[in-house]
Amino acid sequence: MKWPELSLRGRVFLAMLVLVLVSFGATGVMSILHFKEEAEKYHTERLLRKEGAIEAHISHELERRFPGGEIAADSVSRALNDEVCHIATIHNMELGLYSLTGEMMVNSNLRWVEEGILPARLTAEMLKQRFSNQWSTWATDSGNVMLQIAQIENSTGEPMAILALPYVSKNSMPLEDIRFYKALLLLHIALFFGATYLSYVLSSTITKGFEAISEALRTANKQGTRPRIHWERQDEIGQLIAEYNRMTDLLDEQARKQAQWEREQAWREMARQVAHEVKNPLTPMRLMVQMMASQPDKQSPESIKEFSEAMLTQMDAMSQVASDFSQFATFGAHHLQTCLLVPLLERARHAFPEVTRLYALDSPWQVRVDELQFLRVLNNLLNNAFESLKPNQKASIALGARRALGGVEVWVKDNGCGISQERMKEVFEPHFTTKNSGTGLGLAITKGLIEGFSGRIWMESTEKVGTTVTIWIPEMIA
Repeated sequence: MKWPELSLRGRVFLAMLVLVLVSFGATGVMSILHFKEEAEKYHTERLLRKEGAIEAHISHELERRFPGGEIAADSVSRALNDEVCHIATIHNMELGLYSLTGEMMVNSNLRWVEEGILPARLTAEMLKQRFSNQWSTWATDSGNVMLQIAQIENSTGEPMAILALPYVSKNSMPLEDIRFYKALLLLHIALFFGATYLSYVLSSTITKGFEAISEALRTANKQGTRPRIHWERQDEIGQLIAEYNRMTDLLDEQARKQAQWEREQAWREMARQVAHEVKNPLTPMRLMVQMMASQPDKQSPESIKEFSEAMLTQMDAMSQVASDFSQFATFGAHHLQTCLLVPLLERARHAFPEVTRLYALDSPWQVRVDELQFLRVLNNLLNNAFESLKPNQKASIALGARRALGGVEVWVKDNGCGISQERMKEVFEPHFTTKNSGTGLGLAITKGLIEGFSGRIWMESTEKVGTTVTIWIPEMIA
């Protein structure tokens, strides 16, 4: 089973939560062990105190009543039966008195003898314990029994009897311990919720800076801008954000310089291209004027007419250059309106009678375009198709249209010379041309106009076979 991957905030929060739980668990275990040890120590000291007091009390009574040393069991039973019960009541502890051989002489609680809490006879191991001051412990139905065995001696140090003090440790905790553990549990629950809240706040604080940077990067990707991030604290995250802001400022400055450099390069290239295109017709015009000026007497009405027509042709070429550059600079300005597509196709086709129609005249396609600019696009594509033909080549040019992918595809197909695959990636760039004349802006202007109509344009071509230029424009649903 693959566990889901946690975010950085989740990992930090979970790690802190686990640390809190482990700390609370360790604290609870240490508290329980400590109080258990304290309880055992308390009970041990209590038994030792009681054992000493009871031993002194019984020793005094035995020496007072039997001054001769070791005594018989039946004598002690008769003499101290009531006194043993009295001693047990005074010290709040049951006891048993045994002979030096381990036989019970008298006890304060016969029921404990019957239940096995107080042994009816001391075993050899128990008799050895009177010299080692060790405890005997065993489990019974009433609880764990701790038995302290001690030898009672008279004032001269002679042994008189053996004292056995049983202590029953109940399995249930004392009321004071129960109250303490309840208070400790409530404290841990309160601390747990507090620590959980603090862990969440701290993990959120740690990851807030990263989220701010991530959001800024997403905004930069979507909008193309790089917003700065404001961070109040001067901590490690603050240093990271400050570095991000510094890099943002640096990138903005570099982007500004790059854009300025690109604009300057574009103006230089445009100026170079304009100068080149204007210079081309000016050169023959200068030569013709010089020739006319050098031979004024030889001019006839026919030569003057030829001169005028040649000058007008060169002027038309210059006017076409100006028109092309003007269109390229202003192709973003559109007056869009919804109109039928087929009448526009027909108006373009009538200017080129040799073009084959590949669409139905009753097609109800509606598109949102600028009619004049769309006609300019069609005229440009059809004119390029005819100019791609070789001299004296028979034209086979078609203008077609069909529905496709929520829009309408319009294509112009020719049987011209085609374009090589190496140059296909440059066809829609400014100044690209396969002709000996022209500005090379026609397809770049066409692409800009079509994109202004929310459309797309692409080209497929094979050398010596022909070219197909396709336009896709969204169809308006009536």
